[in-house]
Amino acid sequence: MIRILSLAAAAAALAVPVTSFAQGGDPAFGAFQKICWSANGDYVGAVKAADADGWKDTQVIAPTEAGVSLTDKAAREKPAGSETMTLLVTRGLQHTKGGDFKVDTCKLTVNKADAGLIDAGKAWLGGVDQDNKADKTLAVYYVKLGGASPEHVGAAGVQAAMDKGGGFGVLKFQADSDAGILVFQAYTK
Repeated sequence: MIRILSLAAAAAALAVPVTSFAQGGDPAFGAFQKICWSANGDYVGAVKAADADGWKDTQVIAPTEAGVSLTDKAAREKPAGSETMTLLVTRGLQHTKGGDFKVDTCKLTVNKADAGLIDAGKAWLGGVDQDNKADKTLAVYYVKLGGASPEHVGAAGVQAAMDKGGGFGVLKFQADSDAGILVFQAYTK
């Protein structure tokens, strides 16, 4: 039980803002699904997918989260109409009291507010309630790794996902007043 809580606490501690996008044709939400979700926590796969989709190198620096040792990081940028999308992809080790876990993070930020982001994320997850405390600007979901769309496991299912499937993911959708942010973090043994 302690291990489950430490994994969930580690994932929650990495809460990062996420952008609001309406799923239906929104370029940022589509890019997030195509690059971040489809890579399934594979740093190299996410970077290759971004490069193949026309994303260009940028000088934006991905911050290092507390308790994480990064081994690789990449930053890409792409225009989307009047907006700019920024993609930060990292991989490294998450250090917890229960041991170290591999963590790959794919974060897409759009430089414009999107009030529909939280609802779009919830719809993509089949309408389940968010795993964090009810918040109108940030929704966090614990999910199984893999699949065409996310399968919600909740905080209580994190340990089983780690034991049976070798890992779990954390999806975060944040709608700030001046930006939208989408994050996918994959934790594996």
